[in-house]
Amino acid sequence: MRSARSCATWGAGPGSPFSCPASAWASLIHHLRYGFPAPTQAILFLALKLAATALTFAGGGIGGLWLPSLAMGAAVGAAFDGWLGLGQTGHLTLVGAAALAGATHGTLLVPVVFLAETTGQATLVVPALIGTTVSYLVARESRI
Repeated sequence: MRSARSCATWGAGPGSPFSCPASAWASLIHHLRYGFPAPTQAILFLALKLAATALTFAGGGIGGLWLPSLAMGAAVGAAFDGWLGLGQTGHLTLVGAAALAGATHGTLLVPVVFLAETTGQATLVVPALIGTTVSYLVARESRI
């Protein structure tokens, strides 16, 4: 059985990484949600995701901004989560995802409601609303 790390690596095994056993994917998701990600890994993921999204749009690819903004926001949140080392691992990751999505799309409540519905954690609503409000105001002030 392959490990979660080898399943997440590009080009691992024959075909798509979706051929990984369910337990390996569950292990990877559990590590990302409850493990302590290194800030450098999060920043590296942010840079790679930003480059991949930019290349997709530059090449005429069709794609949205919702999931890339969530992924990049989660990477920023995971970096802060790793640097600060607060007791609630993964909360800043989720708040970062909501905050960047709110700033990107110019909305406050949609990412917060999305976060609350997908995680089922009502305790994240207030921190996500604060983070989304701050990022929305900063993005609004910096637009030309």
